[in-house]
Amino acid sequence: MKKLLSMLLCLVLICGMLVSCDEERVYGSYLPNYEGNEPEVEEKLTLNLYIITDDETAENAKDTVALNINLYTTSEETYNTDLRVHYYPASRYFSKVSEVVADDGGSNAANIVLINSYDMFIKFLADGVKFVDLTDYLSTDEFGPLKVNIAPALLEGIVTYDPNNKEDPSKIYAIPNNRRVGEYEYLLIDKWAAKEFKAIAPSMLDNGFGPGDSDFEQFVADVEELRARIAASGKNPDDYIKTTKGCYEDQALLEADGKYECVITKYPTVNEEVAFSSAFAIIDRGENYNYRAMEIIYAINMDKELHDLLQYGVEGINYFRDTNGDIVYETKKDGKTEVINEEARYSMNLEYTGNVFTASYSASIDWTKDVAENVSKQLEMAVAELKYVAPEDSEEDSSNVGSEEGAEDTGDEAE
Repeated sequence: MKKLLSMLLCLVLICGMLVSCDEERVYGSYLPNYEGNEPEVEEKLTLNLYIITDDETAENAKDTVALNINLYTTSEETYNTDLRVHYYPASRYFSKVSEVVADDGGSNAANIVLINSYDMFIKFLADGVKFVDLTDYLSTDEFGPLKVNIAPALLEGIVTYDPNNKEDPSKIYAIPNNRRVGEYEYLLIDKWAAKEFKAIAPSMLDNGFGPGDSDFEQFVADVEELRARIAASGKNPDDYIKTTKGCYEDQALLEADGKYECVITKYPTVNEEVAFSSAFAIIDRGENYNYRAMEIIYAINMDKELHDLLQYGVEGINYFRDTNGDIVYETKKDGKTEVINEEARYSMNLEYTGNVFTASYSASIDWTKDVAENVSKQLEMAVAELKYVAPEDSEEDSSNVGSEEGAEDTGDEAE
């Protein structure tokens, strides 16, 4: 009975939320409003996403959050997708996912799975699981921004060999969840010195320039020339050009005071074990379903509203926001303390739910609020010009995985 009441309350809250949404918004909160005619609504598809949840997540919480995610993604104003999230603790995840990736037509057949180890990925390949090669998707305007917003080292580490063609190493079978991956090496160049001595082209100081760019060797030579010109002026070059190490998000902090241009000079090294420790892969169910699954993975990374639902749950049920807008699990209201009860406890590993830098700030996250907001703004700017392009019509594959019979399984037989 409590479970039913929780789900009904959840339904009321979400219905109110959907009614209040900006009517002009389509295909997710990360996209700009469309001008002129809105694109035609795509065919509604059913997809199953399998993910790990922490042991302390309550059964009611799984049902409540899964229902809210489903209501959000099913709307024609977002993704027109009947997305069913299935939660399992890490101890049972591999055995359950092994069943659903091999399922060719059942209502619970997996479309999107969280890969949490390289061994898991290799085992599935050996068992004949048909992962979708995502390389071409990442080369399109629709999904290309994912490459910009994922640490290069993670993308390099996720590249694997086609099991049927080991001479071609250019396949990407999973999208790594962007996260801290070790220390970057940074070069700090005083802006005044760069402008005064004119040794370095301004384009080389743009955010995003780094190893791998065609002009990087020239940049290294120009830095040495800048050192020489500073020294020739009677000043100490070390006062104007500094090296340091730090995490991915530290670049924003190092540039925050406006004194320095911060250029990445060395990326962290990431091997397959690290890259595949948190990544989403798509199981081949036919082009229509594969494309839609890619849209959902993109949305999990870029749509803050969807990401926060998956990571934190439903505000007011699974968490609160304090007066600063930060996510908390205990709050005061009308002089009384309110605490999230055990039946509503929802706990997810931040590194399993998409790009960690797009998540709302929580006191439990070990980077500062300013950095989280700064990176979030950069990501919003990166997709500001993104336009939705529907896939070309194609014959629906016979391996249709959605069915009305599975509709009541939105929250999964979550355990």
